[in-house]
Amino acid sequence: MGSNEARKRVRNPLDDAPALCRLSAGFFTADFADGSLSPVEAARAALERAEDLNPRYRAFNRIDHEGALAAARASRHLD
Repeated sequence: MGSNEARKRVRNPLDDAPALCRLSAGFFTADFADGSLSPVEAARAALERAEDLNPRYRAFNRIDHEGALAAARASRHLD
């Protein structure tokens, strides 16, 4: 199989990602600042996406849900 054929078969993991998982850091910053999105919501979406993709890509050997959510909650008090 040629390299072009192999490239065609590799899917971009963002193709079927929820919109929240495709936002840039700039959007997160603005949305956190105006209260339209919370760090906890963003963390939950990222954790869910990591769990969904991990069986396919095996990128994580451990996903620390509690630690990520605790950090997200604490970040709300850094203003």
